[in-house]
Amino acid sequence: MPVYEISNPLSSNLSLRTGPNVIFGRIASLAPGLKGKGDFIMTYQSPLVVEEIQRAQAGDQWMHVTELNGAPADGWMAIKHLGRAYLAYTQSTDADLTVSFGVDLEGYQPIALTGILKPK
Repeated sequence: MPVYEISNPLSSNLSLRTGPNVIFGRIASLAPGLKGKGDFIMTYQSPLVVEEIQRAQAGDQWMHVTELNGAPADGWMAIKHLGRAYLAYTQSTDADLTVSFGVDLEGYQPIALTGILKPK
């Protein structure tokens, strides 16, 4: 999976939530100027409306966060919510990437191949 370096460019804290939307509870926050890591970006393909209130627009994005200020984390932060930018991120190019896939050919026993791709 990719590794993303995240930071808070705003002047207020960004909430870490249990799911990728403001309808989910807050579990932590990222103070202005501080950093963390994420591994997955979820993009809304269509608007989300809950109880007649729009909670997401098509194109809104949320990052799955795995680390805040060096401490392990497991939650979601808004990159873009209702069209407004929040979390800043860059994809890390210095992280190893583990890949795995299976090969199953008729007449042969299936195998799984796993390897680690190193940055150039």
